[in-house]
Amino acid sequence: MASCVIDAHVVPAGVRVLVNLWAIGRDAHSWGDNAEEFVPERFLDGGGAAHVSFRGNDFQFLPFGAGRRQCPGINFGMAQVQVMLANLVHRCRRGRWPETSTCPRTSAPW
Repeated sequence: MASCVIDAHVVPAGVRVLVNLWAIGRDAHSWGDNAEEFVPERFLDGGGAAHVSFRGNDFQFLPFGAGRRQCPGINFGMAQVQVMLANLVHRCRRGRWPETSTCPRTSAPW
């Protein structure tokens, strides 16, 4: 191991550095003034975080890991979202939501 410099701070060799993931997830510089609010629109085109990719090296998602040590369940989670969306689209009427509270094909509740 060797010493390194991070933002003008010298980190001696052999020192353990702890990263405050809670603060990164609430950083106003990365997420905007409403960092503590649930605002999914920030990830849409034109949103302040539209450029952020959960699969890349964007460290805003550091609690889920990055690079080779990324969360191993991320692919499973994305597959589950696709299955859920496919089931939702499959069970609703073409082009609009049903007026009734039951599915017209199976008579099961929505």
